[in-house]
Amino acid sequence: MPQEISTTSTLSRDAFFTLKSNLELDDTFDQTIQRQHNAVRSVIENNQPGTKTQLIGALQRKTRINPRPEDTFDIDILVVLGEFHRWMPVGGITPSMALTKMHQVINQSDRYGSMQPAMDHPTVSFTYEDGTKVELVPAYLDMVGVSPAGISHTPVGRGYWVPKNGHWELADYDYEAEYITQENTASNGWLIPTIKMLKAIKRKYFSDMSSFHLELIAACLIPVVISSYKARNITLSYPALINEFFNYAGGLLNSSIGAPGSNSPAISLEPLKKPQVIETFEAIKTFCNGTNQLSSETERAESWRRLFGDPFPAQ
Repeated sequence: MPQEISTTSTLSRDAFFTLKSNLELDDTFDQTIQRQHNAVRSVIENNQPGTKTQLIGALQRKTRINPRPEDTFDIDILVVLGEFHRWMPVGGITPSMALTKMHQVINQSDRYGSMQPAMDHPTVSFTYEDGTKVELVPAYLDMVGVSPAGISHTPVGRGYWVPKNGHWELADYDYEAEYITQENTASNGWLIPTIKMLKAIKRKYFSDMSSFHLELIAACLIPVVISSYKARNITLSYPALINEFFNYAGGLLNSSIGAPGSNSPAISLEPLKKPQVIETFEAIKTFCNGTNQLSSETERAESWRRLFGDPFPAQ
């Protein structure tokens, strides 16, 4: 666990560590995740021998934050139905066929059939009475090494073909999760908590941006900031990391970004949403710089609470 340097004020240190704690998934959600995943795995594997399931998204990368009361708690599960060894111009498995197959397995089960599972492209989803939503993503392990368009990638056997906009798209989930883990280790454990704090800001001010997009930008910037601070013997703290992120992140919003070496397509902002996100990042940058210049530690804490909302402790 990262530790604040002792010169950071007690009020700021305690407030940000409370924020960090408040953003962690509590035991109830952890238990729900494991219970629902195990139940889905049992139904699918019993009906489709050889099928495998795994958590993906923020749950796989350990970057999920505690939901607010008004938020839908969703669990993303990858369902690996088999392997792709070659592309067939005619007669092969289409994304629609994979979705239909998975929907039939779920819909015919005694456990989930009554929940009215829906084919919500590119997933099959159903919702529990407590509001927990499960989204199943059909996938095939890549054993082809080339896209339908003829673009080669390596290594074969890493990554999954998943439905996207009616086509098969390569998703390097496991590699990307390991990338975030490695960057967190290189940051002495500061990266993932900082990502969670940024996600708390995101859901309040720029929810249209992809969460993974935000994570990738953070993974690009935060380790560099930490290395620079250490080299110059500057006090490291969460307020400083949040401030530095918004000082530099705006410059990365105009280009695509991906995990170095990943076979997934790079991520970029949608053209219609880009101006608003860039404007919001600039406004938050100004806000953070102004907050750090406040003379009163209590005023700074109150200002940070306006940015983060309820997860940040009231003074």
